[in-house]
Amino acid sequence: MGKLLSLFAFILLLTGSLSADNAKEDSLLSLVPRAQSRKRIDIYLELSALKITNSSADKAAGYAKTALDIANDINSPLLKAKSLEAYSLAAYFQAQYPLSIELLKNAYQLYKSQNNSVGMANSLNRLGNCYDRLGNYLEALAAYQKSLTIEQEIGDRANVAKVMNNLGIVYRNLKDYSHALTLFQKSREIAIQLEDSLGITSTQNNLGTILLDLGRYDEALPIFLHVLELHKRQGNKYGVINAYDNLGLTHLRLGNLEKAVAYYFQGAQMAHNLNEKYQEAQGLNNLGTVLSKQGKLSEALKYAQQANTIAKKHSIRQIELETMLTLAEIKHKEGADNKSRIYLLQYIRLKDSVFTQGLSEKAAEFQVKYDVKSQNQANEILNQELNLTQIKTVKSEGVIFLLLFGAAITTTLLIILLWIYRKLRKKTRKIASMNEELNRFNHNLEETIERRTLELSHALNKAEESDRLKTAFLTNMSHEIRTPLNGIIGFSKMLEDDLPREIRKQYMEIIDERGQHLLQIINDIINIAKIESGQLTIRKSTCQVNNLLNLLLLEYQQTIASKANDQLHLITSKSFADTDSTIITDGTRLQEVIGNLLDNAIKFTEEGTIEFGYKPISNDKELLFWVKDTGYGVPIENHARIFERFNQVSPPHGESSGTGLGLAISKGLVELLGGTIWVEGNNGRGCTFFFTIPLVKLQPNGINPAEPLLPLQHVLTGKTILVVEDDFISFQYLESILRDVNAALIHVKNGEDAVEVCQMNTKIDLVLMDIQLPFMDGCETTRKIKIFRKNLPIIAQTADVMPEDKIRCFESGCDDFIGKPIDPDELVSIIAKRIL
Repeated sequence: MGKLLSLFAFILLLTGSLSADNAKEDSLLSLVPRAQSRKRIDIYLELSALKITNSSADKAAGYAKTALDIANDINSPLLKAKSLEAYSLAAYFQAQYPLSIELLKNAYQLYKSQNNSVGMANSLNRLGNCYDRLGNYLEALAAYQKSLTIEQEIGDRANVAKVMNNLGIVYRNLKDYSHALTLFQKSREIAIQLEDSLGITSTQNNLGTILLDLGRYDEALPIFLHVLELHKRQGNKYGVINAYDNLGLTHLRLGNLEKAVAYYFQGAQMAHNLNEKYQEAQGLNNLGTVLSKQGKLSEALKYAQQANTIAKKHSIRQIELETMLTLAEIKHKEGADNKSRIYLLQYIRLKDSVFTQGLSEKAAEFQVKYDVKSQNQANEILNQELNLTQIKTVKSEGVIFLLLFGAAITTTLLIILLWIYRKLRKKTRKIASMNEELNRFNHNLEETIERRTLELSHALNKAEESDRLKTAFLTNMSHEIRTPLNGIIGFSKMLEDDLPREIRKQYMEIIDERGQHLLQIINDIINIAKIESGQLTIRKSTCQVNNLLNLLLLEYQQTIASKANDQLHLITSKSFADTDSTIITDGTRLQEVIGNLLDNAIKFTEEGTIEFGYKPISNDKELLFWVKDTGYGVPIENHARIFERFNQVSPPHGESSGTGLGLAISKGLVELLGGTIWVEGNNGRGCTFFFTIPLVKLQPNGINPAEPLLPLQHVLTGKTILVVEDDFISFQYLESILRDVNAALIHVKNGEDAVEVCQMNTKIDLVLMDIQLPFMDGCETTRKIKIFRKNLPIIAQTADVMPEDKIRCFESGCDDFIGKPIDPDELVSIIAKRIL
């Protein structure tokens, strides 16, 4: 109901705006008969701008042409340039981009002759817009760079921001996302300083497109929804079309095909009503693509053909190429492979013609001019000879012999000249062909250099960012580890003194608390390393969600009580009854994610309420969890950054604390559980962290679809395991793990002994192989054992957990891999899998 009211209000606003524009048009037209020539030009230019705003590009073009005719009559270069610029803008919105480019080039030259820097900058910026629409990105970059240089010299910060935003769009089209992101952020900063709402909205939209290109669809979706609302409030109809297109693409990437169809259809319909041919063709083609994915081939074919017709009519080559690919795919799905192949051949020919047509036409033009000139020269020589012969015939018939002799010589000379001409023409053609090949080579070389430059720039930015994060990590880790160590070491030394019992107990509690803090830091580092190396495993079993939330409530109520903060309250929200809240998931990892989010909420909330809970969504296919607070909140520009490693947002009063790994670990765990995580809220208004996991309930017959848990006792009775480990403490740890499974253990400290034991003892069932061994490492030892015991299972157990280390172990012959520190359950599971 609310959406219908909003739509109704938007229609009323649009209707009122159109009525007001019509009244203003009539008022301006009434002034024309009494106005002087210069004033009439100003009136027609204002009328053209009004019609552009009112989406009547045809009328806008008519008014601009009238202004141009008057400017030509009075011979005013500046007014002529302004009229050409207005005419080009109308042509742009009619999708007549080549015409718009020609008009803007003429306007730029006139502004240049008048030393009008503002006009030159505007013309170059709009030239960039046209080249961008035609997909000629290098020309667009050149135009925008020139415009930016002039705007910076003028000092117009608003236009500097606008041109930076346009440059960012081109770099995004060239897939240089790092450079594009930098330009969008700079443009956004200037727009915020100038309180330019349109500029802020535009850069916000472009930041969303970068997230879309990077595959971060869940983060891009709320940004585009916000941009859509802003465009509607501002009455920016073209912005609304663009927002619909971005929302359609986002839902397409997320797999929400019905929503993608709805947004693409709305965008295409609105573009049609505004006579915006480029976006109409683009929207129709996108609509055809999504419908094809849904299997609605007849509808998809209809929209794709409409898009192709519009693109052909208005010479929008980029969209025409895209529609041919869409049509080829649809015909392939229909089983019409011949027609599909025709569309693909048309696509290839059109793509080639875009690059060769201009060069071919220029070459043909030069050849025609050369042939005509040569023929005229030959005709002139023949005419001169004929006139000479006629004169001599009139003067004396006695010289006929001489004339005939002269004619023979002339003919011979002509034949020689023609032969020389043909030779020269053949050489000219060969030179032209060589020049054409050289130009093509230079063009390819320039493209290669440009691409390599962009790749190197991107690599440099990544290296600098990696170095910055490494430095920040080392600094932060040094601080975070030294802080609890300071308490542990300091109070441990104080325990050496003769102290009262109560004070010793207090010091021991401090040491224990600091030790737990240090353990949490180490666990965070291990968890993030496991997640990034693919070593962390999920063990699904039954989990009573309500019970888990009750335990967390009790634990964190005690945390808040320990801080003596009676202004902060903790509540839970549950959607299932206790008897119906058993699901299949990894309860330990789920508890860890919610605990990390509660830690953050308590850290950033001084008073108010923290609510955490869950509810089913997506037709009971997913569980949505949330942790909502009334604290400081997270600025919108940091919503994506806070889930990256070592990135933190400082609280309003004081410095940030912690490793900066909590949210990165939470994101990794949620993705391993099969869900997604995001944040909503703004600076100073609190925030809400959401995440989803698949909802798999315990089946009524009691069968648990989770992975079966192996029993920890008596599963390896009678089995013999060789442990190759040079560190005795590490061996003792392995021995304690395997004590309850009744396996016989043999311990050796180096590779040579391991090979000898395996040769002598044929009853060994499995080898636990350390990789970092003295003299002969674990990989070499494995290769030698596999020569005579090919079927003996060997499990690499090592602290080297990088992907290349894992590959090296498997290449040497290891059958499985487990990283240190070793998880007892995981080790027993791997051993049982290999020898039971």
